[in-house]
Amino acid sequence: MLLVNCKWEQEAIINGVKAIEIEGNQVYSHIKTEGMRMYFDSKIEGEVTFFDEYMLIMKVIMRIPRSSTFAISILPVINGSAIEGYKYTVGGHK
Repeated sequence: MLLVNCKWEQEAIINGVKAIEIEGNQVYSHIKTEGMRMYFDSKIEGEVTFFDEYMLIMKVIMRIPRSSTFAISILPVINGSAIEGYKYTVGGHK
């Protein structure tokens, strides 16, 4: 699961992320939105890193007008916790 934090243009972000396709298959589904937090389930299989997924999502967000002014963070959610996911992306643990 991935967490996208952004207060602006949430509908455009959700629709864009849900539209991401790999080999003709949509790979993200929107789970829920809580305030500025948008949660997505990832169906990407194989050896894909968080950085790969981050780049896929950022490419979609950067197509939204004025997106360069957005405050955005994207984090993996591990064991139901974005904090634990952050530990794995920053600390280099696997």
